[in-house]
Order: sequence, then C-alpha cells, then structure tokens
Amino acid sequence: MGAMKLNILVDFTSELGKTSRLVKVLRENGFSPQLLSYDVVRLKTEFHLAENNVIRNILNGVHNLGELVASWKGFWEAVCLEAWIEEKGGKVQNTLLEVDDICVYVRRGKGVILTKKLVWTKPCKWMGGGPIPESITRKCLDSVEGLNAAFNHIARFITILLATVQK
Repeated sequence: MGAMKLNILVDFTSELGKTSRLVKVLRENGFSPQLLSYDVVRLKTEFHLAENNVIRNILNGVHNLGELVASWKGFWEAVCLEAWIEEKGGKVQNTLLEVDDICVYVRRGKGVILTKKLVWTKPCKWMGGGPIPESITRKCLDSVEGLNAAFNHIARFITILLATVQK
C-alpha cells in the first residue's frame, strides 16, 4: 500500500458565544480547530494509512472521533461531515464509482494525488449535467441520533476502499 491518507472534516455550527468554548474544548482534546466564522468551527483530522498503522487502529480512531463529536453536542447546533482518502494515482476523469454499497467520488487532486470522497446520496449517480457537485460528499446533521450511523458509514467506506486497494 502506498502513502495514503484518510481525512475527516467536521464543521460545527454553533450559537453565538458557544464557538469559543467549542474551540477551547477541541484544543483541550488535542485537536487544532479552525474558526471559519463567528458561528462555524472546522475540525480536520488525518489518519495516515501506512503498513504499520493497522486498519483496526484507524477504525477505532474514527469511532472515537464520532463519540467525541456526540459528547460535544452542547456546543453545536449542526455538524457537517466529509471523509476522503488521498493516494498517489494516475490521471482520471472525475467520476462516481460504486464499490459494494458505498458510493465514491473519484477526482484528480493536486499533482499526482487522487482523491476518493465518500458520497452520501443514493443512488450512486449524478443526474445533472456538468460537473459533479461537492455537496453530495457532505453529510449534515442537527442531532446526535444520526451521528453513529454516519461514522459507521465512514468506517465502512475506509474498510471497503482499503480492501480494494490491497487486492
């Protein structure tokens, strides 16, 4: 397996006054949050998918992140999630692929990097003409209820993509 990296982006929308407290809590938990506006805080986490970083460790990391996001519910009104894997790859056309039951948006990244983003919509096809909108790679929730399923979906995305890479 080459140098691959899993990225998970969490954008928190908070009420006025709670963003600074959320940033403080994130920093106390070892994260480096970014304040995008008075009501949006971005948290980006990276997991390096190297030989020595066993998939179980990465899946545990994803699960733990999901639990932390849920535990911080007092600080956010809504949360949006994105997940993608970056790897070295050849030239590709931007396309949607269905791998098992997971829909993936494959597109060229910077240089020789290939980006494979988790798509949250079903069925796995873009009906509109023109470019595939990035919005299909964002999942937004306003309660804790859907968080567990969303992070399980991210874990399945990782498991399936890594299984196809290792074949």
